[in-house]
Amino acid sequence: MVRKHIKHRVRANEQLFRSIFDNAQIGISFFSIDGRVAFFNRACQEMLGCTEEELVAVASNPVIADATFHKSSCC
Repeated sequence: MVRKHIKHRVRANEQLFRSIFDNAQIGISFFSIDGRVAFFNRACQEMLGCTEEELVAVASNPVIADATFHKSSCC
């Protein structure tokens, strides 16, 4: 019973976080320990002027991602 309640609360917290992340008016990105972009929201795409596909391509290469995010442009 307790375990089921905890799983429910974790799921609810994950949904709340995802909603805040997705709907934030500011660009948010999370990087993995090896420097790759793990997550980014729509505001981040708009701020950098990139499509989701461009960010995913750049995010897969930590060297390019580092240079790109410092320039704030994917193009």
